[in-house]
Amino acid sequence: VALLFLATGALRINDLFLYTPDSARYLIWGNSIARGAGYLDDTQPEDLRYVIHAPLYPALIAPVEFLFPMQAVPVKVYTLLWGLLALLLLYLWLYHLFGRISALAGALMLGFNPGFIVYSTEVLSEAPFVAFLLLVLFIMARSEARGALSRPEWWTLLAATSLIGLLREAGVVVTVCIAFSLWPRDRKKALAVLACGAVCIGAWYMRNSIMVGAPPGSPGGNAALVFQHFVTGPDESVITEIVMRAWSNVSSYVVHLGGMTFYPLYGPQHMLLLEAPVDIPAVLRWSVVIVLGALMVYGIVRTVRSGKRGWLPVIVGAALFVAAALYPVRDARFLAPLLPLMIVFLLTALTAVGRNIGQGGGMAMAAAALVVLPNLPALTGLISLNGRYNSSPAALHSSLAGRETYPYYYTQPWGLLRAWMDEHLPQDAVLATPAKELAVVAGGRKVMELDPGLP
Repeated sequence: VALLFLATGALRINDLFLYTPDSARYLIWGNSIARGAGYLDDTQPEDLRYVIHAPLYPALIAPVEFLFPMQAVPVKVYTLLWGLLALLLLYLWLYHLFGRISALAGALMLGFNPGFIVYSTEVLSEAPFVAFLLLVLFIMARSEARGALSRPEWWTLLAATSLIGLLREAGVVVTVCIAFSLWPRDRKKALAVLACGAVCIGAWYMRNSIMVGAPPGSPGGNAALVFQHFVTGPDESVITEIVMRAWSNVSSYVVHLGGMTFYPLYGPQHMLLLEAPVDIPAVLRWSVVIVLGALMVYGIVRTVRSGKRGWLPVIVGAALFVAAALYPVRDARFLAPLLPLMIVFLLTALTAVGRNIGQGGGMAMAAAALVVLPNLPALTGLISLNGRYNSSPAALHSSLAGRETYPYYYTQPWGLLRAWMDEHLPQDAVLATPAKELAVVAGGRKVMELDPGLP
């Protein structure tokens, strides 16, 4: 399964950027760290040291950019390895909980999930975040079985919970949940987790917001967006804004959760990766979502009623969902960390039901088939279209131009643009663009980013 996941991911890698300007910024900061300049965006006419995103992912990719500066493909290969680590950690966790067959079924669900493959092959922090999350949950599950943390487990857990909030801001809630789980049996360890996490977040806040500070016109970091008005007027209270925003996001995310788990490329955002929609009958689609969704709810109920501290995944999943609901930007990728947890809840239910008939493993593999098989056409479409792009971006554009379903993701061949600029533009040219990706391929030319915050 791991080798097939790597092969599928490798066939999906290209020089494009699904998310703008996030991926380009990560590449620029990673290259700066690799050069020993710290977090610095020197691609603009005026250098900028302020970092709007969580800072750990650029540090993780810096060793790759030391060898391959400002190159998306090597970084995507490296990120794919983080996706592989997440897949292996999920298998180990499920093996610990349910045994080999159910663990294999869960690995199939994650490894052949088109959404997870997409996030593992982009310059994004989702795959490392999922790996960090599964690492801490696996360690906690092992320690619950033995009643204590070994010394290597403890130091690994402490390091992971201290850093996960620097990988994505939502990681802070994971650190709090782990401390909450440790509190009844070892308050010193719980306090250590909270203290180390607070020190890391506080040190970064001191560097980024106080010592450097947001530039004029900038909305500030991602966390600052939570308290700004997006769905209500400026005269409304912050509480009203947050409540209305949460209601709007939850109503959308509830639908996305089923689609992300079982048919993850059927949302409007990820349809941009396919040449045309994959036609799966609505009856089949909704039947699978309803049946497996009901089983997941049953798995959550069984976990909560177990009376053990094994309900930690439920608390973590709920906290991550609330964090996504409160954030003003609505994006299906914020739900990506919930996918492995949903797989765990599904297998919890199937194990309970199957135990009564002696077919727990068989039911788990049947569920894996229900999840994986309908997604194979989407995976095939991803690989096919990506192969055509890598073979000839211009030929792909000419063959699909004019179609309403043309995926704009493939209309920005940055490799070709780099070659064109090297031939036609002077080295001292200053460019202005709303596409941050241009700075990645500008060959050292200064690029002014046009956005609403620019005076």
